[in-house]
Amino acid sequence: KLIVQEKEELMKQLEKDIEDAELLTTPLGDEDPSDDSIVQMDACVMGVQKTLDEIVQSLEQARQGAQGSLKNQLAKLLGRAKKSQDKIDDMRATTTEQRDRAQCEGILSEARAKLDRVTVAFQQVAEAEVPYLKGEET
Repeated sequence: KLIVQEKEELMKQLEKDIEDAELLTTPLGDEDPSDDSIVQMDACVMGVQKTLDEIVQSLEQARQGAQGSLKNQLAKLLGRAKKSQDKIDDMRATTTEQRDRAQCEGILSEARAKLDRVTVAFQQVAEAEVPYLKGEET
């Protein structure tokens, strides 16, 4: 019984957290969210997913040894967990393009920075070779 009450409270909190995550992931009109808000969205969804995974795992373990009405209550909680998982999957599908774009922009900025360093190094090498190309070796 204590397990059911504890998991019931956890599921209520999780469902509230999922609602909050849904608000974060719901696009507002035509505007694109900033990269910071995309990172925040992704972190929120990942946190909710982790919590749900832990709850489902403990419910599955508890259900194995349960009997009668306790088993039915655990099955109901697992049904709620399944609905919550569907919502999380929908949020992930909705934000996939945004998350991919933010990741690509991060990779591109890192690549640009590396390219700038290579360009500077190439210029330094070219400047160092100038005396040798002119035949002015010292």
